[in-house]
Amino acid sequence: MVFPETLLIHAGKKPDLDAIRRFEFPHNLPGGIILGQVVMTDITPYENKDQWMEDIPIHLNRPEAYQQGLYGFRFSHPRQYPSPIPFKGRLGFFKVPALTIQFPGCRGY
Repeated sequence: MVFPETLLIHAGKKPDLDAIRRFEFPHNLPGGIILGQVVMTDITPYENKDQWMEDIPIHLNRPEAYQQGLYGFRFSHPRQYPSPIPFKGRLGFFKVPALTIQFPGCRGY
């Protein structure tokens, strides 16, 4: 991946109930939609738990969530779309057909 890279932000249909409780989000958030876009500016590979623990104030995960092979992603320039775009997603990074998104500067990755 070449930086900076514009990425779409997708809300899955299955909510993270733990995150909803921890961060006091409303329980009726919509899912299965593309909400907007961000610019990915950096990736941090977490090579050990000490490194993971040091970044907890940044990534906000619980200490017990650590496992080998995790990465941290840094984003900038968040942009919410005026209307969410219905889209069935999947876990991880996935491609989005170009016809789905017609906003300048967006790439479906």
